[in-house]
Amino acid sequence: MTMFTAPKITQPGCPRKCGNLTVPYPFGVGLGGNCSRGLWYDVFCMTSYDPPKAFLIPAEDTLKKGIEILDISETHIRLKNQIGYICFNSTNVISPRFADMINFVLLTKASPYSVSGTTNKFFAVGCNDYFTVSGSITNDPSFFIISGDGGKSCRTKCSTGAKDVVAGECNGIGCCQSTIPNGIRSYEMHEYNSNHTNISSYNPCGYSFVADHESFKFRGLPDLDDPNFINRTMYDAPLVLDWAISNVTCANARRNRDTYECKGNTSCVNADDSGIGGYRCKCLPGYEGNPYLSPGCS
Repeated sequence: MTMFTAPKITQPGCPRKCGNLTVPYPFGVGLGGNCSRGLWYDVFCMTSYDPPKAFLIPAEDTLKKGIEILDISETHIRLKNQIGYICFNSTNVISPRFADMINFVLLTKASPYSVSGTTNKFFAVGCNDYFTVSGSITNDPSFFIISGDGGKSCRTKCSTGAKDVVAGECNGIGCCQSTIPNGIRSYEMHEYNSNHTNISSYNPCGYSFVADHESFKFRGLPDLDDPNFINRTMYDAPLVLDWAISNVTCANARRNRDTYECKGNTSCVNADDSGIGGYRCKCLPGYEGNPYLSPGCS
């Protein structure tokens, strides 16, 4: 009888999974160990949850700022999202919250991550809201693009009673969306001129977030008055990061065989879609396995 073994996806002796998340090399479970390519690829597995949850922890940061990882693929890492919001009752603002979300992950030049402009869009949900997003698109964290021009702002409106809001449509009535560029290292969201005091009975809050545009589905009126909107959207509409190896091209990476990550029977692909450079490895056609692990694909 022929025995089959699971394909090799991790360094020897390293866990394949954290809870329900599969963690393939160059990522690895543990902090500062030998399971990942380096500190930026470390995955912290929080076993106090049942099942355990995985978190992305930057090398210079603290555990309290970790972001939960939902999925790791060959080109992307999906994270539990964070939602900016502002809520009103009939007389006043009751819970403003607009703060930077992921600066601590993406700002440094060493980071292999950027917000995917191809996969994500900037969304706002609510009536009579105006939201903007700004972010760093270079390795210099002092350089920021300011939204308002270039398709990085979002304005919503509704008729009385939100009777014109349609499920599945995000065209400015109850929901708006805007493209973002590739290569964003970090971003902030801001709220301007929102006021729900006269519509709080059917839309107490306005929300903004950057998320996978294929995952977020606007439900229409139910989303405008859903007390669980934030908790649900955090998981249903994740934030997607591009990831790559280093910040050099394939041609330059091959010059140093000690640090070149593509092993046998693989090809090197420049990560031009990330906006920050770098490269990725993939198995040749007809081969399979983890292209980053010796001896390579088979």
